[in-house]
Amino acid sequence: MKDDDKFGCSHWLLQHFPRNCAPFGISRLLASTTAAMASVRVAYLVVSLMGLSCTAQAMRTPAQALTDLNATRFLTIAQRLNDQRILGGNTDGTLYTVLVPTDDAFNKLGMLYTVLVPTDDAFNKLGMLYTVLVPTDDAFNKLSQDEQNNLDTVPGLLEDTIGVHIIPGQLFSWDFETGRVIVTDNGHFVRVYQPHSKEETFLNDAKVVRWDEEAEGVVFILIDTVLDAPEGTIYEVLKGPDFGLNVFADMVDQAGQNNTLHRTAGPYTVFVPSQTAWDTLPVTIKDELARNIGLLRSVVQYHIHKGSIHVKNDIRLNSVAGLEEVDIDCDNGVIHIIDHVMFPSTAGNVIG
Repeated sequence: MKDDDKFGCSHWLLQHFPRNCAPFGISRLLASTTAAMASVRVAYLVVSLMGLSCTAQAMRTPAQALTDLNATRFLTIAQRLNDQRILGGNTDGTLYTVLVPTDDAFNKLGMLYTVLVPTDDAFNKLGMLYTVLVPTDDAFNKLSQDEQNNLDTVPGLLEDTIGVHIIPGQLFSWDFETGRVIVTDNGHFVRVYQPHSKEETFLNDAKVVRWDEEAEGVVFILIDTVLDAPEGTIYEVLKGPDFGLNVFADMVDQAGQNNTLHRTAGPYTVFVPSQTAWDTLPVTIKDELARNIGLLRSVVQYHIHKGSIHVKNDIRLNSVAGLEEVDIDCDNGVIHIIDHVMFPSTAGNVIG
């Protein structure tokens, strides 16, 4: 057995103190303990010599926390599904206290400390830790009646939707950096987007309204929108029957963009003309697109953009294309359905 893990606690200390105790000013402890583990100069099972410590407080239960946060709709669903990732908290009801010297204690004394640390076995008793993105009651109220009915009646949809809101491990506000892609517990992706500053953070199309609400075994982050359970990659959604986008999907195949929209992580934003938009194109332009693969490829690529753009306002693209349906989240980006086919300026000499 290695000296640095002879008490079975190095995993817990190094993996969980940096994240959970960072706000308490114990960076000196982390650095010193890491070095001490290598030489076994620190005894692990006694309290700080000077008694200077920060103590983990007893946590409220997840149900209590959700009640306090007025997230009653989400709590009701979690109870209905008996989802222990949200409700489970501490598996055996035991509360653990960790006594940790502060940086000030190190600065004043400049001496070695002895730290009381739970063993890996003790930590494992706590069960798996989760971060849960909790839609507010107002978020659920924004759902259409059809969307609410689907959650109640479509087999597996409610479970899949809740799974999109659950992230393995404990994450806090400082972990959410713009551009980060986070994998949810059921394998979907949540992208962090901060358009101006960290004071305004979006997770896919949902805005964070409250950070870092802790309960036993879970961190809750409140959001203003119920996240969609993506139905696959952009390409899979284009080829599926739900939105009637088969014309553009066929053009994606012909333009050789299918692998890009299916097998790469992106993210991409695709503005997809509706069936009506294609139907209203003049026959001469349709014929030219069918004949000229170069033109078809440029038109398809013109509707695809790098990055994940969620639309919050009613806008027009190129002053002609309006939005019919927005924010269709996919595993590698987002689709917006528009009412007009757009052409790049380079196509002007071809289509007139």
